[in-house]
Amino acid sequence: NGLKAVGTGEAVLEVYVAGQTMKLCSGKITAHRRNRIQSIQIQQKEIEMHVGDRATLSYTYSPNDADNVSSVKLVSSDGTVAAPERGMTFVARRAGSCRMHVQAEKVSDSIPVTVYPRLEGLKLEMEKTQVRVSEGVPIKVTRIPESATLDKLSFRVDPPSLGIYDTATRSFYAKESGRGTVTVFDKAGTVKASCDVSVSGAPSGK
Repeated sequence: NGLKAVGTGEAVLEVYVAGQTMKLCSGKITAHRRNRIQSIQIQQKEIEMHVGDRATLSYTYSPNDADNVSSVKLVSSDGTVAAPERGMTFVARRAGSCRMHVQAEKVSDSIPVTVYPRLEGLKLEMEKTQVRVSEGVPIKVTRIPESATLDKLSFRVDPPSLGIYDTATRSFYAKESGRGTVTVFDKAGTVKASCDVSVSGAPSGK
């Protein structure tokens, strides 16, 4: 059996055996008004991460003097995708999507989490590697695995005077004659692919 407080203040509790008038024991009970968290707000809007990465959520709550701050916990809608570890930190376990919830008794807030596989390789293909000055050649880049789309890719032409890569058209534009390479690589520079290119001196059509 339990007791439910219906107001604040002090009361005396007396215990009797059913049907008897002899009191077994008594004690004083003090009831306080709870000051629970009324709202929680996660500071991040969404999180994108790689498998194996860890992220930590930041949140605010009100009122600031709430008495149940210790009850705040992190819960995942799908622990196979991302799972809480300690405090507000969670780890990405596999590629997929889920929501992370910060809960405190009867209130909560959540954000979407998307987990991507790590980029393992790149493949670069030019429609042709023999081009002329001022000519543009489309370049196709394939990610391995194809779903590893979180990493932003960059391009480099060596030597730089040979030409440029245009991100809008996804093409290489030749500037002067010579031989060189076009390279695509990830932010860390650990995954990359290159293609040799030769530029002749005469512009196309001349």
